[in-house]
Amino acid sequence: SGRFTGLGSENVTLTDTGNSGSGVSIANLNTLYYYTTGYINAESITAVSGSLANLLTAYNSNGITGLGNEAIAVTDNTVTSSSMNTLDTNTSGNVSASAVTRIYGSIAELLTLYGSFSVGYLGNESITITDTTINARELNRLNNYTSGVINAGSITTLIGSIVDLNVAFA
Repeated sequence: SGRFTGLGSENVTLTDTGNSGSGVSIANLNTLYYYTTGYINAESITAVSGSLANLLTAYNSNGITGLGNEAIAVTDNTVTSSSMNTLDTNTSGNVSASAVTRIYGSIAELLTLYGSFSVGYLGNESITITDTTINARELNRLNNYTSGVINAGSITTLIGSIVDLNVAFA
C-alpha cells in the first residue's frame, strides 16, 4: 500500500455513530486526534466506549468537538470516583459503569457518583474510602447505594449521632 504525504493539519468530520456494538472506540478517536493539528468534528457519534483515561483525554481535548451528549461505556474494572464524576459532567448522555468492580475515593466524591442519575450499573462493586474523618450518616448513605464491600480502613475518626454511629457499626 502507498503512503500519503502532506496530511496532518486538516479538519476532520467523522461519520461514525457508534450505534452498533459497544460504540466508537475512544482510543481510536484519540489516535486520530494525535494525527492532525486540525479540529475533529465528532458530533455524529452517539455512543463511545473505552478506558476512563482515554475518555477523559478525548473530552478534555481542545481539538475534538461535538462530544457531550453520547452514551458512554467505561471499560475499566477499577476507577476513582473523582474521575468518574469528571466524565459524568462532560456529557448529558448516560454513562455505563457495568465493567467497574472497584471504586476508590473520598466519601463526598463517592456520594456524588452514586447520586448521579446518568451513571448506571453501579451497586455491587467494592468501594475503598480514602478519607480519614467522616460522618457516620454519610457512611450509612454510601452503604445504601451498594451491596458491595466498603473498605473503611482509612477512617481514623467517625463522627455523628449515636443512632448513625450504631447503624455504621452494626
